Amino acid sequence: MNPADFYDLKVKAHKPALKHQFDYTDVNNGLDSTYPTIENRFKPWNELMHESAYVKAAVKQIQDSAVCPITGGKVEYFDPVSGLPTHSSEEAYLKDTNYIESNRPELLKLAVAYENDSISKRDFPEYDLAEEQAQGQSISYNNWESWFYTRQFNSMETQFHIAQSTKFLTYPITIASILAQNSPYFLTNKNGSITHEGLKSLSALRYSIFPKFRETTSVNEDDLLQPDRALRIFIVGSKSEALLPIASWMYETMKGLLDTKCPVFMSGHSIDGFMNDWKMIMDRYDEQLDIMMEPTENVFGSTKWQINPYMPTYAFQSNMFIGGFRGKRYHAVKVDE
Repeated sequence: MNPADFYDLKVKAHKPALKHQFDYTDVNNGLDSTYPTIENRFKPWNELMHESAYVKAAVKQIQDSAVCPITGGKVEYFDPVSGLPTHSSEEAYLKDTNYIESNRPELLKLAVAYENDSISKRDFPEYDLAEEQAQGQSISYNNWESWFYTRQFNSMETQFHIAQSTKFLTYPITIASILAQNSPYFLTNKNGSITHEGLKSLSALRYSIFPKFRETTSVNEDDLLQPDRALRIFIVGSKSEALLPIASWMYETMKGLLDTKCPVFMSGHSIDGFMNDWKMIMDRYDEQLDIMMEPTENVFGSTKWQINPYMPTYAFQSNMFIGGFRGKRYHAVKVDE
């Protein structure tokens, strides 16, 4: 099990998590419990689908989208561990020893518990965003724990609060952590992932964004944003373009991205999928780009395990790996000897 989902976060910011203290005697009341635990949040979807229209629709989406990994047929059999439809029959399920003997059923059970929690009737203090940061108060980007604390969020009492919060904060905080002056990503020669070309681009961005950064940094003026121009961040929609195979949007899109010479960061929820996309880009555009950030685990990836309706035998955590590149600014010139 990924330790990021099970660390016991004991952050006690100066704002309480709830208006009233948790009722710890209420933990055995299933989805109506105010304090979420694995025990009171997990309920198999073959049971819950008869009580919840949301779960019924989610099960239908899985059964309409997925195929059995053993027979290729429709998934009708519900895994007794995760409570999800994963195989065409019990016989097919028992034949899938790679799945049964792995930790995937337990991860999917956790994903189901997280999803059940999201439709429960409890308060969600983790969705109450922190107030405006006081001027001069620094934010730590070492990890989620230190970020929540220094950003003065509500106290994160359980792994469920952390999971729900990090799912919707992962993308904006990932962007902030890369651009921040106290970024958790270091140079490659210091066992980090940022290359020297990456440092050049990020220094120019920080110089433009943070006035105080200019006092201690020397940057080429040609790399800076003009005073009358805004810093714009373009995000490929996770519900549209980003779901397409990378080869299908690479030719129009990729050349245009490289021509801008702007920093480009890509992320993924599985190491295999991310590295396949990264390798395809590097193989095809190697001479036209500079690597800014070597592939690495994202410090601010989501800790929430989620269900993939197209492959219900695999759970995933979004935005877990990240890398960056930019169109090459200085092309090598051949010199006659």
